[in-house]
Amino acid sequence: MYWRFGHQNTSVIDHLLESGNVSLEELLEQDDLIQECKGQNPRLIEYLRDPAVLQQLLSYITSDDLEDRARFKYPFIACEVIACEMWAIFESALANIDMLVKFWEFLDRPPPLSPVQASYFAKVIGVFLMKKTSEMLNFIKAQPQVVSKLLLHMSTSPIMDLLLKIISMEETQEGKGTVQWLSEEGLMPWLVDRLDPNFDPEVHSVASQVLLDIIAISQSSHPEQPSIGTNVLIDELKSEVIVSKLVGFMLDRNAPHSTSTLINGVTIFIELIRRNNSDYDVEPLPPNSTEPIREAVDLGDLLKVLASRIEDFKGLLINPRSVAGPIETSIGKQVPLGFERLKICEMFAELLHCSNMAILNSRPIITACPSAVPPANPIRGDVLIPVGDFLKMQFVDHHIIPTCFDLFFKFPWNNFLHTVVYDMVHQVFHRPMGDIGRPDLDGTYIPPLNDQGVTEGWNRRLTISIFKDGQLTKRITDAQRLCDHECSQPKGVRLGYMGHLTYIADETVKLLELYSQTSLLPMLYEFIEAEDWWNYVTKVLKETKERDAQVLGGSRPNMLESHKALDDVHDDDFLDEHEEYGSASGFLSGDGVVGLERDVSSDQVRLCHSCDFLLSFTLSKTAQGPLLLRAMRIDAHENTTKKYPIPLPFSIFLTFKSLRAI
Repeated sequence: MYWRFGHQNTSVIDHLLESGNVSLEELLEQDDLIQECKGQNPRLIEYLRDPAVLQQLLSYITSDDLEDRARFKYPFIACEVIACEMWAIFESALANIDMLVKFWEFLDRPPPLSPVQASYFAKVIGVFLMKKTSEMLNFIKAQPQVVSKLLLHMSTSPIMDLLLKIISMEETQEGKGTVQWLSEEGLMPWLVDRLDPNFDPEVHSVASQVLLDIIAISQSSHPEQPSIGTNVLIDELKSEVIVSKLVGFMLDRNAPHSTSTLINGVTIFIELIRRNNSDYDVEPLPPNSTEPIREAVDLGDLLKVLASRIEDFKGLLINPRSVAGPIETSIGKQVPLGFERLKICEMFAELLHCSNMAILNSRPIITACPSAVPPANPIRGDVLIPVGDFLKMQFVDHHIIPTCFDLFFKFPWNNFLHTVVYDMVHQVFHRPMGDIGRPDLDGTYIPPLNDQGVTEGWNRRLTISIFKDGQLTKRITDAQRLCDHECSQPKGVRLGYMGHLTYIADETVKLLELYSQTSLLPMLYEFIEAEDWWNYVTKVLKETKERDAQVLGGSRPNMLESHKALDDVHDDDFLDEHEEYGSASGFLSGDGVVGLERDVSSDQVRLCHSCDFLLSFTLSKTAQGPLLLRAMRIDAHENTTKKYPIPLPFSIFLTFKSLRAI
């Protein structure tokens, strides 16, 4: 190489360092400084690790009195130099801890912090945490009022990212115990207190986002995603004390910003349930695996507190705080659903998911009076029932799903709401009903697969409530007639909930069919207008499903008709010239040409497999002739050979270079 003979150019930085009287400002003005740091220039590292120089480098990041020329350049260059991961700099800084203490005093400034300076500060601390985890965590823990200082600036995004970075250190061996320390510092109660409805919505939003981020990095539902696992912070958040306090904030009717608290609080509860679903499907670990089994998170306290306040949340569905009256819309004045009511409905749907978790139905923990127990289980005195059944009992007693039906039909254009209501119906109808089952061929009764070993429970009563209190089938047929009437009007349009209503009707038909020979069906038929429902199912619903099953835009045009004459001519020529090729291949027999294409550049044999086996040959055209496509279908069930039109292109193909082009 050229530079082996000493002809390489010495960098400007090396010249400056050799002079012996270079200043840090002169180095920061050099364009190749960062590149030299990444290249681990030994002279440069030796210069930068000097405590006086390193102290000046850190001060540039947090300084407010730089000249205009250096105000933006020097802090950026200083931050990038430290981020180049030069071990000598880390060791020098930790050996002279006073410079880090002075650097940390940046958090003593009153809010709001400069976002640019805060981002540089957080980046430097983050690099130190990654490279010197144990030493840096000990330094942070030794600083006074660390958590309160960080939370004072929680509206500054880089500082909150730094807090989450500190929490994530729990993943490392050196960082074990970090979460416990943060808990002892009062992190979780402080964040929940920020959701007080007397604070501004901006404060609620920031506190909620921090809590959501903590839930995300502590999740247990998806083992394939990085996580520190369940920890003391999550245990605090889902505890009865914290949940009760947050629910009290959410339902405060006198505070000025209780709606904002409710919206953010519901979002936190939903995320906590979704990220800690103990019924996720995972493959069992192999016998010799060293990976620890992730512990299921018990959300019983959360569910118990929310279930006990179901009636209060229902009251907000009927009389919301955030809806003052009609507003102007593109279709005239309309009363809006409001984000408050939508989030409450979403919470109800998520609580239903939570109530079906096995861990919440494995042991009774809630006291219920005898009148609340299903009649199939007569009991004297108060009894203990699982918290999952307690929630469903509250749903039945307070007509929660029927109330959501009222909103479903009252707001025909809010598809977010329609999706949530459909989700609730789908959950209820697909859970075991605890029925005696249907007769087998020998006359014995066998319960549906999901109901085996299940006694009559609250899901059955919840289903009956949907038909009885919610008048499900009557509302479906009435809504269909209303939609038909709207469509018959001049410029009439289909109502916005009809698509979801079709899904709900389809789920209803499946339920009635599954339990058609059980004791549940007569109970449901008491609340069904049989003739009206039967006419809807056999006519309207059937026609709707057939129409929805059709391909958008109609069937695919057949290429055969437009090129039939030209295709026949070339097909005869090909058969005369290549008769022996088709007969020798065996599986290529069959008559007919299915398509024509003019722009293919190579000889290909394409093979496609779906329900049947599709074999086709594609011979490219030359300048003298068009492409000829031959296809055959071998029916997998009948073992017969038929013509089959094959769409192009195919995903699987083999190329035969030896085939002679036509």
